[in-house]
Amino acid sequence: MKALLFSLSLGLLCLTGCGSDEDEWTAKRPKLYPAGGVVTWNGEPVEGADVQYVSQSLDVGALGTTDAQGKYKLTTYKDNDGAAEGTHKVVVTKRIYEEKPSKYHTPDEPSMLLVPKDLLPKKYSKVATTDIEVSVSTTGPNEETIELKGK
Repeated sequence: MKALLFSLSLGLLCLTGCGSDEDEWTAKRPKLYPAGGVVTWNGEPVEGADVQYVSQSLDVGALGTTDAQGKYKLTTYKDNDGAAEGTHKVVVTKRIYEEKPSKYHTPDEPSMLLVPKDLLPKKYSKVATTDIEVSVSTTGPNEETIELKGK
């Protein structure tokens, strides 16, 4: 009985100590600023694209997904909390996954792979090849229009 009471007391103590929003992990996070925008491709809004901001000075990135109007809001730690200040490379991807037979595929034992197929120009899908850079500032509004071009 004493062991049960001790365990319950210890559990309650841990719960009361874990309620703080400002622990060592969150204290070291960079300050974030609301950021987002719209993505178009050849003048048309892009729905369902993933937009990633990759900071060029900090080890942090932000991600958003476009809606039917091509609009996105960035998330770093919590929904729509924004991105860190500074220069960011922008990666934009939209993919579908097609089933293809694997090398082990047989009629008796089908084995399929999901193979990604890019729906936007490939150059925007990697940090090394994208030519889009944006700056997130402390004063905002940090709303970007990202125009993708090409096939």
